[in-house]
Amino acid sequence: MLFRRLINLFYDHIVLEFRDTRSMHQLAPFYNHYLPWSGASIRPTTLVYILNDIMLHDRKVIVECGSGISTLFIAGFIKKTGRKIAFYSIDHDGYWQDIIKEEVNRQGLSDCVQCIHAPLAPHSLCWGGRGRWYDTAAIEASFSEPDIDLLIVDGPPANKKGLEFSRYPAVPFFRPGLKGDYKVILDDAGRSAERKISQEWGKMLNTKFKQDLLNGNVFVAGSGAFAYNV
Repeated sequence: MLFRRLINLFYDHIVLEFRDTRSMHQLAPFYNHYLPWSGASIRPTTLVYILNDIMLHDRKVIVECGSGISTLFIAGFIKKTGRKIAFYSIDHDGYWQDIIKEEVNRQGLSDCVQCIHAPLAPHSLCWGGRGRWYDTAAIEASFSEPDIDLLIVDGPPANKKGLEFSRYPAVPFFRPGLKGDYKVILDDAGRSAERKISQEWGKMLNTKFKQDLLNGNVFVAGSGAFAYNV
C-alpha cells in the first residue's frame, strides 16, 4: 500500500505535471478562454486522453457525471470537429452548473451538450445501500439515448469523510445502457475508495479496471477492442 502511494505521488507531481503542460497546448484549439482550473478539476492529460478516445473510436453517446472543465472542452471538441454526438453532463450543484451552462451558451456550444441538473437524493444503489446519488428521475426525464459508449465518472464529490463511495452508483445505474465497444473512465484513481469501486464495477461488467497512471491516473475498463487503448 505504501509503495502504491509512493508511485502515485511520483506520477502526480513529476510525470503528470510535465504531461499536463504539454496537454494544455493540445487542448488549445478546442477552448482558448480563461477557465477556473482547480485541484478538483480533471487533469489536462486526462482530457486529451478522452478527446483522443472520442475521435479514434467514433463515440456517439457520452455521459459525464460531474460537470466542469471537461464539459466545455468536450463540447468544444464536438463543435470544432462537427461530429454528431449526444453528450450529457450531469451535476448535483445547480449554482455551479448554471455557471457552466452560461459559458456553454456564451461560446455557442448549447447544441453540443445537454446539462442535466440532478440534486443528490437517497438511493438504493449507493454503496452498502446507504447514501445519496443523483436524482435518477431528473436524469431519466432528460436522457433520450438508449445506448452509451463512453461513461466518464468524476462526480459527485468524493473527497470528504463519509462521501468516499459517492460515485459507486454510476455503473449500476447506467450498466443497462452500456453497449457495443464502450469505455468507462473513473477519475481520481489514486484514492483507495475509487480502487474498491473499480473492483466492484469490474465484477458487474465482467471485466477488469486498469489504473492508467500516464493518462491522468484514472481507472479504465470497457468491452471490445477499445477497452483500454485509445
